[in-house]
Amino acid sequence: MNNKKAFTLLEILIALAILMIGVASVVNMFPIGLHAAKRAADFSSAGILAQEKMAEVMYLGYDHIYSGTAPLIHPAIDQIPDNMETTKQQFSSPDDQYRWHLDLADTTTTNLAKATLWIYWNDRGEETNDTFITYIAKYD
Repeated sequence: MNNKKAFTLLEILIALAILMIGVASVVNMFPIGLHAAKRAADFSSAGILAQEKMAEVMYLGYDHIYSGTAPLIHPAIDQIPDNMETTKQQFSSPDDQYRWHLDLADTTTTNLAKATLWIYWNDRGEETNDTFITYIAKYD
């Protein structure tokens, strides 16, 4: 009788099957991780663009906004309009996937306006958005 110890074909096949299941699990995680990284980058870009647009609004100031001379701002609506699709504006940047819509509304406090900014972009064929809110004070 031969006393050499060796792996049988069955043991090798079982080991290969376990290895392939592990490799397949790891490979399936890559698209999930890549999509999560893209979503994080999209939300970061939206935040940066929102900060830029809100800085423009703050720079214009309360009086300029309500005088009607502020460009591309839709004043005095308290809720999302039905025709919002037509009021979305494109950002003037090399990356044209982001659009924005800004609404201004009076608050119950005098000399204070609420600015609500929506940033839109496409994610896997679906429109995604994030909302940013700030308040603009009227200084006498």
